[in-house]
Amino acid sequence: MPKIKNEHTHANPGPSQMRDGVFVVVTDGFRRVVLNRAKLRASYDDALDIIYGQFDHIPRSKIVVQTDRLHACDGEYVDIPEESWRDVLSQVSLLRVVERNGCFSSPAALPMPSSSQTSQASSQASPGSPTRATNISVTIESSSTRKRVELDVKSTNTRMSSLLAAYNRALGEGATTLLQGARNLSLDATLKSLNISSGAILTAGPRPPTFTLFVEHAGDQYGFIVSPTTRITSVTNVFKSRFYERDPAQLRFYTANMVRLRNDGTDRVGEYGFQGGDYILAKDD
Repeated sequence: MPKIKNEHTHANPGPSQMRDGVFVVVTDGFRRVVLNRAKLRASYDDALDIIYGQFDHIPRSKIVVQTDRLHACDGEYVDIPEESWRDVLSQVSLLRVVERNGCFSSPAALPMPSSSQTSQASSQASPGSPTRATNISVTIESSSTRKRVELDVKSTNTRMSSLLAAYNRALGEGATTLLQGARNLSLDATLKSLNISSGAILTAGPRPPTFTLFVEHAGDQYGFIVSPTTRITSVTNVFKSRFYERDPAQLRFYTANMVRLRNDGTDRVGEYGFQGGDYILAKDD
């Protein structure tokens, strides 16, 4: 899953919170919940069950609990393993939960090498040595508010569904679709399969409305449920396979104003301004 750049660093709890030993604040970087300390201390497994119940977007098997509130942490987040769980929990009042791959850890926590260190490392690297992979930056913009979230993605195998989930958590929205320009992106697809590179800007929005679009041929009309992002070929191919008995190579498709549809697999319903009740004219050329 992707991580969101510039994660906000929360201020230390106030004195009243620190004195209250009954509760612990747990956060995933976006949402904060108050949990009962005694129930969390019962056992490490019980604690993971309770935390997963509040942050179920992280698979339970990948939950890692961290803190930066111990003196030994020196202000940086460290993992809390099972053997240290009870001792650490008795001393802190704020915990952070992340996914095991570190997708929500703050990039600012990693020290940047100096220019001299970078130059030295470059000069020492052999010509054939592999270069370190860099993260992929993807920006997602709301189609309605134009608010943006910049995501730092570690792998080109990241699915669109993971990007959309991170976007929704960051802005508290309920977007259901991702688009790149006019292209509706499959949420099961990956950055690699869609050829999305670093610097890409995607648009998140609600599910497109559906309506009935007809194909008219020889005086008969056949209805199809579509949305503005439906590919024209999704309509025409079904029409040819189910309702057309001649050689489909003879068919050509037009708008009501006799504008020929490209029908090449890239054009979509919304490109031609089709609305509910409109029709595509199928002609034998």
